[in-house]
This record gives sequence, structure tokens and C-alpha cells, in this order.
Amino acid sequence: MEVKTFSRRTTSFGIPMATLALLGMGFVVWPVEPIMAQNPANQGVISGSVTADRGEVHAFRVKATDTDHRIAYTVFTRTGRFQIFNLPPSNYEVQVLEIGFDSPVEKVDLKAGETKTVDLVLKANAVRSPRGEGGYGPGAYTGYAGTQPPQSPQSSRMRDTRGDIVKLVDFDTLYPPSPARDVMMTTCFGCHGANGDSLAQRAWHRRLTDEEGWRTRVNRMFVRSPLPGGGHRIPWVTADHMSAEQKENIIKYLAVNFGLDSEPRDLKLDPLVRDEAALAQAIYVQYEGLTGHDPAVSVQDPGVVYLSDLFKNDSIVAVDTHNLDYATRQKEWRIEGRDAGPHGLIEHAGGKVMWAGMGGDHIGELDPKTGEMRLYPTPTEGGHTHTLRADSRGDVWYTYMRGVGKIGRWDYETKIVTDNEVPAKAFNGYGIIVDTHDRVWLTQIGAPANEAPAVRMYDPKTDKWTAFQTSSPTRRLTQDSKGRIWANQYFGNRIVRIDPVSGEVTEFPLPLKYGNLYEIWADLEDNIWASNSVYNSLVKFDQTTEEFTYYPFPEFRTHVPKMEVDSQGTLWFGLDRFALTGFKPEGNVPLSGSTSR
Repeated sequence: MEVKTFSRRTTSFGIPMATLALLGMGFVVWPVEPIMAQNPANQGVISGSVTADRGEVHAFRVKATDTDHRIAYTVFTRTGRFQIFNLPPSNYEVQVLEIGFDSPVEKVDLKAGETKTVDLVLKANAVRSPRGEGGYGPGAYTGYAGTQPPQSPQSSRMRDTRGDIVKLVDFDTLYPPSPARDVMMTTCFGCHGANGDSLAQRAWHRRLTDEEGWRTRVNRMFVRSPLPGGGHRIPWVTADHMSAEQKENIIKYLAVNFGLDSEPRDLKLDPLVRDEAALAQAIYVQYEGLTGHDPAVSVQDPGVVYLSDLFKNDSIVAVDTHNLDYATRQKEWRIEGRDAGPHGLIEHAGGKVMWAGMGGDHIGELDPKTGEMRLYPTPTEGGHTHTLRADSRGDVWYTYMRGVGKIGRWDYETKIVTDNEVPAKAFNGYGIIVDTHDRVWLTQIGAPANEAPAVRMYDPKTDKWTAFQTSSPTRRLTQDSKGRIWANQYFGNRIVRIDPVSGEVTEFPLPLKYGNLYEIWADLEDNIWASNSVYNSLVKFDQTTEEFTYYPFPEFRTHVPKMEVDSQGTLWFGLDRFALTGFKPEGNVPLSGSTSR
């Protein structure tokens, strides 16, 4: 077994801290708190009012950016007023971020223990969000090839990049019922979805094409494309996913409905409903710096959150959220080799950090203390190694995103990587978790046309597989404190609950239609959180009331691909294009010992 070692400058084996409490394994869990929680007696407050020359001020975002330390704090108004508690003494720029309004930027010099008042008067502008809170067209994020056409003041239409007016319609009008559509809904839409980078949006906001053009595009999904160092990638879609006849029917369907002579159209979204009382308690804390995809909250080093820089630098980044100094709070380790694509980050034994190399066909391991880095090649070349999670023994399980039909395991003792066959045709995995019984749970981003989508569970102790059918392919997974498994549907706009004991599968549709749920996570109180970039929001599902609450992101047109909760209940994620972000749903309150009022 080849092990690549690079020299560069005992925790949970990658199991989330919420799960550690369930295991009773004797691990020491250190509290991790964002910068705003330090030295409460020295913290200050910025408060004030927000008014506008048109419309109602209802749960508007107010952002205070610490320009000295390059950290931003975003809260929401309630009855036209806001308060931002627990701020470190520094210089701030305060403004409102809302589509349709221009905001002044007020400078504040905040001293220790002070309360400063800022009143912001907004002016309405001509910008509108025709498709919901995500706004600015269908591409809520750019890291995954999303597109963002210019906005239009019309409420029911928008302009695409060619200047045409795009009509907003319902799903059946955009995608007329057809056997071809049925195949796409099972095999294609779990990845493309109805929004973000859908087939319709690829047509309208990139380039319309004829039947031969669509044939070229569809065939790309079946191609074994070459790897930079030799060899070939496994196709995204194979003949096991759909027959040649089904593929040809899809090509003709796309040519008819999204051809050169077709009318430009896209999905009409619901208006975003904001719960002002809930949002007023919440706060986002953004740390300016390198962008990141997957977070891993460190148990070994309190306050440190690791990120995988997937799209830009092929690196692992550590951010010390207890360090105010921008110049020293961040550290980066580059991964050598071609197109590494670090993904699915976890903290493993002894504080080491591990990841799946999506482009580099490896499982990576970094010792942040010594800078030593090892890459363990995976057996299947070009499989798009995707997400990994560890079991209680320290063995690491991972998925392949392309149609490999396998999952893999890195043995903690021997460091040997092996593959296991999945009893599903051309299984293309995505999310993975290991539950408190060391059973491995998997999602499949696109099922074969003639198979029902399912979440799959593998029990290594019995070598038994179990499939739990769902109405639509699922993307990621989480486990709550009662041992129930949750998954999210990117296309289906539902969250799914699986009871491993009874085998019961329950689906909860979100109240706003056509959402694209990308990530899911259970917090310390068993609330289930999903990221929904089409509505530019985190979404909370309260298991007790079965109600949903939408929390708009602190930036426009962004995306949360992965999140993790710490021992204090803070949700951490790499906000697309805006680096590390911590979110406290009930964190905008004075801390004990603070002089804030």
C-alpha cells in the first residue's frame, strides 16, 4: 500500500460532538465559543432603529463589521429596532442589507462596556427579487456552476443573460409530465435539482441549443473523461442508471421543451416568510479570510474550526475563533498533487484532520501540530472520493460520488484502504454518517431509472444491507439524540426521518415550494437544520411542533454546503464566498457578567 508523506509546517475519531455525548466513550469535550463570548465584562452594545421611505421594516438584516479585526456580526430587527450584544471594543461599520433598499454606512467607535446608538434610514431602490429571497435570478451560489442573470423590476418575470424576459411558471409547466421527466426526476434531479443549476437554468442562462446540442450535453454525463496524470474518471451516469432508449427520450424531451425556439421560463418561488420574534434572537458571526467548504469543529484545540478549501487553494485551513487578530488567527496547509479537492473534513485521533480527496483519489491526513501530511490512495481511480466519517474504532468510511457502486474504508490500525460493493446498481454515493451502533448510512444522489430512491444502511457486524425507500433521492444525513436518522432531499424539498428500530420512514415537506435542501444537521436540542440556497436561508425544523422557521443568510446569493454544531450549540459552516461563519439561533442576548443592557 503506497503512502505519500509530506512534511509541512485524542479526539472523537470524527464523530460529531452531539453524538459523543450519546456514546459515553469518556472523551473530554471542550467548549468552543466564538470571539464575541470572551471577556463579557468588556463587551459593548450597538443598538438603534431602522426606518425606510417605503414599505415595512420587518426582520431586516443589520450588519456591524469590525474593521480592525475583520469580523462581521449580523442580527435582525424587531418592530423596527435592533440590538447587537457582546461586541469586542473596536471600530465598526453598521448598515442594513436588504434587497430593494439602499442603506447608509455608519461608523462607530465602540469602547469597552459602552452602548452606542445608530439609527439607519433606508431609501427604496428599483432592485427586486422576482424569485424569492435568493433573488437575482436562479443561481443562488456560484461555486457549483450556478448562474446569476441581471434582475428585473417585474414581479413575475426576470431577465436572463441574453436580455430576454423569462416567464416564471409552476413545475409542471416548466417540465411537462412525460416518461422522460420521470427518469430525470429519479436519476438527474437529485444532483441538478429544480433550482440552482437545473437543466432549465442551464438552457436559459447559458445558451439555448438544438437536439444535437442537448445530445452533446447529455452524453458528457456518460463519458470516462481523462485524468490529468493518466487514467480515466468513472462516468457520472452509466448504462445501469438508464437505458439507451431512455437517454434518447431525455435528449428529445429537452430539445422540445428547452430548444432554440422555446419560450424562456423558470420556476416561480414563494415569498419568504420571516418570523421576526425568532430572528431577533439570532446572530451570525463571519470571520473574513480564506473560503472553505467543510467545517470540522476541533475538540482537541478549543476555539479552532478547520475548513477544507475545496475550490481555490486545495488546502486545509484552521481558524482560531478565540483570536481577534486577523493576521494570526488563520493557518493554511496546502495539499500537494493534482486537483486534490479536499472534502468531508473530520477531526480524528490525536487532533489529526482527515478528508476525502475528490479529485486526488485519496484519503488525506494532516497533523496540525507538526504539519506532517499523508495521502492514502483509494482503490478506485477516478471515482470522485466524496465524504468520510469515522466509527468508534477509528476506521474511516467514505463514499464515491460517481457511478462506482462502492463505498470505501480506511483501517485505523493498518492504514489500508479497501472498497466494499454496494448492492445497488452503479451506486453514486454522496452523504455518509456512522451512527452510535457503528452502522454506516449512505445517500445516493441519483438512483437508476427503474429503482426507487433509498437511504441505505450497512451493518459491518452482520455484513447486512438495508434500504429505506424515499420519494426522491437524498443528499446528506444526520442523527439526533434518540438515534433517528435524518436526510434531506435536494430536489424533493423534504426532510426525511428514519426510525432504525421500526423501519418507519416519514417525510416532511417544506412550506415554501421548490427549495433545494443541500445540507442537514441535528443541533443539541434535536432541532433539524437544513440549508436552502434558493431561499438564501437556513431552515430550522422543530421536532416537537413540526414547524419550520427560515433564517436568511447574512449575505445575498450564497450557500451553506456543510455545517457542524459545537458543544455550545453554535452552527459552523463555510459560507460560500464569505469564509467561516458561526450561527447562534438564540445568541443575540447579553452574556453573564456583561455590562450590556
